Amino acid sequence: MEYLFELGAVDKICDALLHAIREDHIDLVKWLIDHIPDSERIPDYCVMDEAARYGRLEMLQYFQEQDVSVVPEFSHSVRRVRSSSREKHMTQMFVPASDNYLKVHAMLCRYRSQWLPTDPMDDAAANGHLEVVKWLHVHRSEGCTPAAMDCAAANGHLEVVKWLHNHRLEGCTSKAMDGAAENGHLDVIWWLYVNHFEGCTQKAIEGALSNGHLRVSAWLLSHLPFGRPLSVELWRRPDNLFEVLLFLYRHFSNSLSLSLVEYPKGILLDSSSKSSHKHIVAWLQVEFPVVFAGEDEEW
Repeated sequence: MEYLFELGAVDKICDALLHAIREDHIDLVKWLIDHIPDSERIPDYCVMDEAARYGRLEMLQYFQEQDVSVVPEFSHSVRRVRSSSREKHMTQMFVPASDNYLKVHAMLCRYRSQWLPTDPMDDAAANGHLEVVKWLHVHRSEGCTPAAMDCAAANGHLEVVKWLHNHRLEGCTSKAMDGAAENGHLDVIWWLYVNHFEGCTQKAIEGALSNGHLRVSAWLLSHLPFGRPLSVELWRRPDNLFEVLLFLYRHFSNSLSLSLVEYPKGILLDSSSKSSHKHIVAWLQVEFPVVFAGEDEEW
């Protein structure tokens, strides 16, 4: 690194800093902070966000100890929208999901076009880093947004959700229960149902069914009013596809349209899976003869 720096290769030094934070190389992070040229520096809540999202508490403490002049343009209240191509690239690089950051509930926390001072606590909560959330609560003034609890709930981090409920005022939205349902976190759903009034939307049961979470689907159906699921995405191919179809047939028979059955038909008629799906096809042939017309001879 020192050799490259001496050669003047500093155009990617910010990328290197963010990568070092992700990989938990504290000594390298300190060296890079000391050597970043003024022209390449970024607001400190950006590096704070990266450290918070990956649970790097020691790095957060180190950044906190630095004079804010180390990272010019920092402001506790400024929401800085990046307009240059370099800044947009950096945003796309470190805002997407870390290893467990909303792998399924993509619509909740997606690519951002701006850095916000509240990002560190939001992202730490989303990834379940409770100690980091607590530290930010005590040592920083930026706080968080309702996305903190929304994303923590969607990822099943119940202890984080409880802590935010007891110590912060931002609350959550219906996305919290929607995301928890889509990802199958029944304990989180139950807690939100008892302790919060935001409830959920139709996306809760649609997401749960799309991913094959039938216990969640049954609980939602027994505790909350739902209409006909309009967007059950069987292309996600849940392992319990037959059980999902039976659940839909039992509780939402009017949702099992011909177009919905067409997709699993393609899976079921795949030659590599015929032997394990004969019982499903036999049932569907009786219930949806139009869809499976002409396929009998193959079975």
